[in-house]
Amino acid sequence: MKRFASIDFMRGIAIFMMICLHTIADTLDVDALLGKINDIPLINVIALVTLPFLGGLAGLFLLVSAIANMISMQRQLMRGRSAGMLALRQVITGFIIYIFAMLTESTIGYWGAFGRLARNLDKPLVWDWDIMFTQWGNFEAIHTIALCVIINGAIHGLISMNERWKKPRTQMAIYAALTVAVLIATKFIWVGISKIYPGFPWEKLAGDFVQSKPHLFKNTFPEIVKGWFFGLWAAPMEPLFPYLAVSFIGSIIGIACAQPDLAIFKGFMKLMLLLAVSMFLVGVVGIILMMLRIIPTSFPDAAEVYRFISFHRHWAPDEPQFGEYYTWWSWLWQFLSVNGWSLMATLAVLYVVEFRGKGKKFADKTRFIRRFGFTAFSNYNQQYIYTSINFWAPQLFFGVGALANWLNSTIGWPSGLGPYGKTEWFGTFFQLAIVLLVYHVIMRIWEQHNYRGSLEWFMGTIGYYIVPVEKPESLLMKKWYEKGDLAVQEAFYNAEWVNIVEETEEYHRSKRDSRIALIFAIAAFAVPLFIPFTAGWLFVAIRTFKTEGKNKKNTAALILCIIGTVLTLIFIVAVLIFSPSSFGLYL
Repeated sequence: MKRFASIDFMRGIAIFMMICLHTIADTLDVDALLGKINDIPLINVIALVTLPFLGGLAGLFLLVSAIANMISMQRQLMRGRSAGMLALRQVITGFIIYIFAMLTESTIGYWGAFGRLARNLDKPLVWDWDIMFTQWGNFEAIHTIALCVIINGAIHGLISMNERWKKPRTQMAIYAALTVAVLIATKFIWVGISKIYPGFPWEKLAGDFVQSKPHLFKNTFPEIVKGWFFGLWAAPMEPLFPYLAVSFIGSIIGIACAQPDLAIFKGFMKLMLLLAVSMFLVGVVGIILMMLRIIPTSFPDAAEVYRFISFHRHWAPDEPQFGEYYTWWSWLWQFLSVNGWSLMATLAVLYVVEFRGKGKKFADKTRFIRRFGFTAFSNYNQQYIYTSINFWAPQLFFGVGALANWLNSTIGWPSGLGPYGKTEWFGTFFQLAIVLLVYHVIMRIWEQHNYRGSLEWFMGTIGYYIVPVEKPESLLMKKWYEKGDLAVQEAFYNAEWVNIVEETEEYHRSKRDSRIALIFAIAAFAVPLFIPFTAGWLFVAIRTFKTEGKNKKNTAALILCIIGTVLTLIFIVAVLIFSPSSFGLYL
């Protein structure tokens, strides 16, 4: 199977970060840190700013999914599949994903009824029927992905008819126009829906259920229909407006990457990277200006507003808790900042892997991370693993006894920590290490059986019987329970890793690696926020002296990377030693 190692890696990173951030959010005692924020190292302030922002990167998974889906669609068209059949397959596949997304959120996932059991193991085990019959309406990233598969499939089928898929520039222009249209329409969609259905999505219905998540049996049929339909476009977390725009941007990148002869258009990556950096910087400036406007009124409110940065629809003036602080531009700053970062990260990894002919080497070195994305939906669904560990770990390792007393006397670990106990950094990282170890062991064992029984297996098995596509002979000969097996060897270990630019002698004679290292080093100093990344590019710059000989480009890149690395080390030491009060700052 032909695969892009960078796309698989970024998919894995998205799930890996999600698990880490959710574990930290449920374990770290943020209130305790805030209570002494002026007298503890500045690294804590940086962490409390960085972690919520990273939590807002749910669009990263949507972006890389859209890129991979578009590459797949273009390849199918190149192999002769009709545009109509392609669209039909996409619609059916997206519908299957959407059904499982609702099942995950309502029943089997970590926020569903089953997940609630794992979150409350210290209480009598009671099945929460209200969660099961309302949480189906919770519109999360996986729902957005499912509907984008349907919508993008229909659009791409339409614009690819009569072999128009052979005009990729035209296709990309259409998706670019649609991206702009979605962003322009977002405010009007949200405001229009709130007028048609007053108060949506925040108002409460009978039984204290919110409009966007009506109860299937305790609310009226019109309320259920309106809650579901309007939730697609304006739900609190990741609605189609504006997140269709992210999917369309991913489609543009996927079209470019799928071209057989000219893998990427001249200047395309530079333009997209410039767009990504601009999105990020404009969004960050907008957020900073908004925070500066709120802080004089109430610093605690400013902190809470920022902690909501991952709740996408909340950043609008009709939000009931902090709406007074928002304008109808606030959501745009939030959207541009988090999705600009996701786009930058994805393009940068694509650039340093496939544009340098490093596909296979990179894939082999990133198996640990890629494994999280290989069964991304299942790993998202079974986050009750980390909630269960949050119950058992404090009691097993730090609950009572000599170990707890020793930790209390040496690093301040609170002895007698109970289930789901909040703790500071040491305990948080300890539990996070256990979570990642358990996930890794489960995945390694599961892959020996091709992930049979996973959500991907269920969807693949169902898709085999209902998706209208010609089945290969090898699949027809398998037993029914083997038809949904994931191709671990062919798609994870021994895939045909695609490169956009092959690493050849000519590649190094042209000093390409030296040039790339210099470009990224200059970019880091142009936007000082990126200077820490020069530590990674330092090794690339050093390696170019062996592969490309000493030249002006890699010499300049090496100097800049050394300076950047030294500045980064000085900064790290400083934030580990000094506190805000050391500089007379009191937050």
